[in-house]
This record gives sequence, C-alpha cells and structure tokens, in this order.
Amino acid sequence: MHFRIISIHNKSQAWEKEALSQYVKQLGSFHSINFIDISCKHPQNATTEQIQLNESKSILNKLNYDALTIAWDGRRGKTISSEGLAEFFSSSELITSSMDFIIGGSHGLAKELLDQVDHIFSASSLTFPHRLFKIILVEQIFRAIKILENHPYHK
Repeated sequence: MHFRIISIHNKSQAWEKEALSQYVKQLGSFHSINFIDISCKHPQNATTEQIQLNESKSILNKLNYDALTIAWDGRRGKTISSEGLAEFFSSSELITSSMDFIIGGSHGLAKELLDQVDHIFSASSLTFPHRLFKIILVEQIFRAIKILENHPYHK
C-alpha cells in the first residue's frame, strides 16, 4: 500500500523528522509513506473561513484522485480505532493501493474539501498539534499494518 500524508505544515523540526523516519523505515518495501507539506501564507486580516478555503484549495491541488482520500477532522469525523483502521486498510486493498490522508491547518478543513473526500475520520475528540498528529498518524498506519500481519507490535 502506498500512503501520502498531505498536511498544512511549516518547516519540520529535527525531532519530527526523526520520529517520522523511525516508523517509515520499519514499514518495509511493501508499503511507503510520502509527505506533502503545504505552507500557506494568509493576509493578516484573513477570517477563519478565508484561511480554511485557501488551505483547502492548496490541498485539493495535491490530491491524487486515483487514491482513496481520507480527511482527519476531530469534530466531524467518524472515530476510528487502531483495529478499525486495520480493517479499513484490508477492505480498501480491494479498491486501491493508494491512500491520501489529509491533515488541515490549525483552523481545520473547509466544508468544500470535506465534501470531496471519500472518508472523514477522527482519531480522538482531543485536539492535537498538527506536528504531533502527523507522527501519531504515521504510527497508526504502522500499527494497522502490523495488526494485519498478526505481528505482536499491537498487543
């Protein structure tokens, strides 16, 4: 399976890169994760709606429409467990070998973008910093794959 994580993100710091690379290295040759980091500049007086629309347009320009698209939204998404994500991967392999995961900026994702994705998931009702959530998502991708492989990583 090929995964892409498309996120609104400024320059990564060393600790982020190190954490992400630890999981990516362990995936093996059958799976890959690519990161598409989008930096958006906004006028100082931009409203939340304007920021969401601007960021969502940038994200939509990066989507692979042959891939299954999944947006992560803590307020509007369906809560999914690690086992649920593994089941989702397993059932999706019949449809596609590519998935695009979307992580919005601090203002969230515009309704216009959410209307165009295949699925909207939530990892928790907690709010996470976007830098940290990207690491959590990569770990959960790794965990879901290990669940499918019956590996003891997920106990």
